[in-house]
Amino acid sequence: MGHLNLDPRLTLSGSATMTNGTLTEASWLFGAYADVNAGLSVIGFDNSDLPALPPFRFFTREWGEDYSSTPLDLVITRQPQSENAYVGDAVVFAVEVKGSGGLSYQWYHQGNLLPGATNRELRLNGITSGYAGDYFVRVKDVDETLDSSAATLNIISAGSTGPVPSSVLSLK
Repeated sequence: MGHLNLDPRLTLSGSATMTNGTLTEASWLFGAYADVNAGLSVIGFDNSDLPALPPFRFFTREWGEDYSSTPLDLVITRQPQSENAYVGDAVVFAVEVKGSGGLSYQWYHQGNLLPGATNRELRLNGITSGYAGDYFVRVKDVDETLDSSAATLNIISAGSTGPVPSSVLSLK
């Protein structure tokens, strides 16, 4: 005979810092979890001698937030990465940023503003040779503006095993 045990849990944790009666920093995390424990049991036998499966978590949901009254420096924590692509491919450039909220993004190709490219990710579909070159994003928060490093899109010609040099693309 087997047994099945459901172990639901709710947790709440957090911390707060006050200076002169004013909240300066706070963080909290609320979590909902459910684990299943399964094993065998036989009447007349010690259950500790019988095999049991390790607990299985079948539900996890967490909510949390951090607050700071001190503005955070704008920092790019993950720069966009260079890509190689074939004509017709799709490519995504992405950036991860920490700042003081109200973040805005603007992507550029070869130094030229890309109209409507104002998200954390830049998705390029149906790549052609005209898409080759350098891409960067300008990020702004309430206090600062910061440019990412450039990520290069190299176009691989059909039947080739590597990117076409940009000098060849400029001849087309």
